[in-house]
Amino acid sequence: ILVTEFLEGFNLNEVINRKVVELSSETKQRVARQIVWAQLTHYFRDGFFQADPHPGNIILLSDGRLGYVDLGIVGESGSPQQNYNFANFIRFSAEEAVGKAVHHFKESMKSEIFQPEVVKSLDSRYKWRNKSARKILKGINRFLENKLGGVIKGWAQEVSNSENSLYERSTARHFISLILLALRFGIDVPNNLFAFLRAVVIADMVCLILNPEFNMKEELRSFFEANPDICIDSISAYEPSADSNLPIKPFGILRV
Repeated sequence: ILVTEFLEGFNLNEVINRKVVELSSETKQRVARQIVWAQLTHYFRDGFFQADPHPGNIILLSDGRLGYVDLGIVGESGSPQQNYNFANFIRFSAEEAVGKAVHHFKESMKSEIFQPEVVKSLDSRYKWRNKSARKILKGINRFLENKLGGVIKGWAQEVSNSENSLYERSTARHFISLILLALRFGIDVPNNLFAFLRAVVIADMVCLILNPEFNMKEELRSFFEANPDICIDSISAYEPSADSNLPIKPFGILRV
């Protein structure tokens, strides 16, 4: 076993099960934010991320920072263009701008069937009930957009309803629905995005268990409000200044 550093603290399993320390509601809220912001920062800033952020792999350090261990499953971010679209999908979903969110979701996935050159090629070869391939694909595309929009709208409403159970407020089933819809319509989900969505789902459940008041939509919205450049120029260098007004300094530091 190669050990590079000792992290002084407790893993979140011990914290959640109250075996070591009882956290205040304010601390739980702060730690939940750190977890979400760390995942997003690692993906969109650093270009890689801990793809298995379950409670046993996250250490709450004595100085309040988070330490990540067991990097046996690590993912990488995609191209700048993919990251741009994926960041805007998340941002617009959190802002409930459903139409824009759907557009960027489709753009961030691998979808050749709706590309103009493919439609033009099919249009000259295929017809069904006197309708051109262009019109058929336009109808399919509209149907897909309505379905995707329904999932995003449902997620935004349910995660914000404090009367819902933790299961109902979980992001997991909504993200799974998005992926299944994409696959159903022949849209391949890139491996890096699938791994990241899985990691976000795990992080979401950790945050909900740690802090039942956690609201994923609000955390995502807050993150992109504080980091607007990510939605303009993905994977830009980030070095916080001494007078940075980020709500957590430092936050989500990756410690191996």
